[in-house]
Amino acid sequence: MDGRMPRPASVPRAATVASLPDDLLGRILVLALAGREDTQWPALALVSCRWRGVLFAEPSLWRSFRLLPPSEGWSQRVLQPHYGEDSDDEPDEEEVHHLADWLARRHFRLRGVAPPVKSFVLGDEEAPGHGAATSVDAAAAAAGLDLGDFVGLLLPSCLTRLHLEWEPWLPRLGLARFTGLTSLALRCQRMAAPEPEAALRALPRLQSLHLATCAVSPELLASIGRLGSQLTHLWLASYVAPPPLAPLTQLRCLRELFVGEDPGVDRYSHAVVPAAAVPKVLHQAVPEPRQHWPELQRFQYSSGCSRHSLPAKLAGCLVANCCITAADLAADLPEGYSGAAVELGGTSRMPSLQALLAALLPPGQPPGSLILRSCSLPAAALRECPVLSTLSDLRLVYFDAEDGLGEREVAALLAAAPRMRRLLLSRACMGSRPPACLLQKRGLTRLSLLECQLEELPAGPFLDTTSLRRLELAGNPELDLTREAVTDVLLGLPALESLTQPCQP
Repeated sequence: MDGRMPRPASVPRAATVASLPDDLLGRILVLALAGREDTQWPALALVSCRWRGVLFAEPSLWRSFRLLPPSEGWSQRVLQPHYGEDSDDEPDEEEVHHLADWLARRHFRLRGVAPPVKSFVLGDEEAPGHGAATSVDAAAAAAGLDLGDFVGLLLPSCLTRLHLEWEPWLPRLGLARFTGLTSLALRCQRMAAPEPEAALRALPRLQSLHLATCAVSPELLASIGRLGSQLTHLWLASYVAPPPLAPLTQLRCLRELFVGEDPGVDRYSHAVVPAAAVPKVLHQAVPEPRQHWPELQRFQYSSGCSRHSLPAKLAGCLVANCCITAADLAADLPEGYSGAAVELGGTSRMPSLQALLAALLPPGQPPGSLILRSCSLPAAALRECPVLSTLSDLRLVYFDAEDGLGEREVAALLAAAPRMRRLLLSRACMGSRPPACLLQKRGLTRLSLLECQLEELPAGPFLDTTSLRRLELAGNPELDLTREAVTDVLLGLPALESLTQPCQP
């Protein structure tokens, strides 16, 4: 005997990948490829014929299918719109040829894996290809394809999510047959009104609708309103000013509502707005979210910045932009504090801040954060504002003397918010030195005075703000902090952990 233990005959040989059943190999591939686009899998398909067969036969790998250009370069050179004097230029022929080849290969791939697809996305959802229709149409024509050739491969019984970020030609799609859709997104600046209306009438399960179009017609609004309690998320964008929202008050179960100008479409130099689409009302009336959408968790209204845009009427105020986020979703609040987040911008008339916030805030959710941008803030609007008693974070951005923001108004805001812990003023010019009320506010842990054209600080120590941990003075090049001034700050603020000094010119 050589001293080695004999190997029992019953011990099986070592398992190899080749011995794995197809279903187990498919499961392993699902775990290995989680979170990766199918365009990143070609190496695995080349391992063997068996691997290729398992890869394309595994349904879990093909629940989602996205048509996204294979490189950032193509997205910039081919899919971005042409502006200015060059807006009539034809797409680059070589790039269109490459894109056509890519479309043909993706169509071939979809033909083999279409049955299990539940989510189909055309374009980049995070950076939509506004105005890409010219290049895409040219490439599709070169490949002998159109969008309908892709959508026609999908099974109505399986598809639940359809997002088309490039401009579709809806008559080719037959959207009405996808009755199981729960999420639909269309970016269609060239779309005629009757087409989406017919599709919406045939989608009884739709819960989320994102629609970007040149103008939202009354007929389209009525069709959206008839979706009723099933719709919980609505994103409605147009090139012109937002449409009247009265028809949308029937959607009592909305949890998220965005209405405004399509971000990016105003970059078209060649966009044509039909005369009938321009609102005839000087200032649209916005229904009070608190009253009409009691379950709303996020509300954003923007009148946009095009020549058709005008502030809207809301609770007696003229508001250009507002955004409300419920307490459950609000972030970036001081530790230990909660509440809804409110952002208001471009208010040219504000009789009462209390009335405006009461109309916007979800029931039972006081504000925790308030951002005011370029808002008219007369002293009368700040009287009797108990809704601010729970405020912990206040930010005042883009203010000057013409907006009525002076020491009296700031002092009134601070007095109405005894629990405030963070205060930020950015490009809010109120003189060469910060108002005394800012440095006397008790309980503040963070004070930011950014680009406020400050030239000096009052003499310390700042005994009333001894809890301050962060003091930020960036963007004030004329403010020269001497050694003595810094010493005054440090002596008066024993809890200070961070001091950001002004940038010198």
